[in-house]
Amino acid sequence: MKLPKSVKIGCHKYSIVIDDKIANGEGVEYWGLCNRGEFKITISKECFKHESILANTILHECLHAIWAERGLNHQENPPEELIVTLLSNGIQQLYADNPQLRKYLP
Repeated sequence: MKLPKSVKIGCHKYSIVIDDKIANGEGVEYWGLCNRGEFKITISKECFKHESILANTILHECLHAIWAERGLNHQENPPEELIVTLLSNGIQQLYADNPQLRKYLP
């Protein structure tokens, strides 16, 4: 799957970059990362081993950007990670099970 170089989320253009590994300062590795300050989505090369993981990770990171763009990151103690995970899994499954929806939901 060839990724676009960027995606438009709200009024911002987020670049999409591929990296060998994505880890936090404690050594925990991630499949993807959304940097809202730099308008950048980073995807791990590990995701390219399985198309479904790649698609889900892209959607997941875009949802993090949408979360911030809509101002939800200013809520007190929002369960962001849980909601983003549930939404990305559900939306990916919806598209996988209903490919005809893609022409109606571009």
